[in-house]
Amino acid sequence: MRPITPDDAGEVLTLQRAAFVQEAIIYGTPHMPPLTQTLEEISAELVENLGCVALRGPRIVGAVRAQQDGELLLIGRLAIAPDQQGGGIGTALLAAVEQRGKDAGAT
Repeated sequence: MRPITPDDAGEVLTLQRAAFVQEAIIYGTPHMPPLTQTLEEISAELVENLGCVALRGPRIVGAVRAQQDGELLLIGRLAIAPDQQGGGIGTALLAAVEQRGKDAGAT
């Protein structure tokens, strides 16, 4: 687990698309923000972001984005690699980002 950075944008985009394909199938459309978001949009979101990534070796297998708004921590998109879902990565990411928010002064 480590803080997310703008350098992670490409891998986060790939992870996000893989993680949300099943939802697109369920809803019958690929036209949903997690699948249409661009690399440039994600790169911009990752500047001054309190999010975290989960790693398995060098591979990013989970990511969550978060921003501080005054005393609030706003949790953004959470994505877990399909082959890693159900193993507690999302729970660990949320705990890590919550701690980062507290450390930054969010309540």
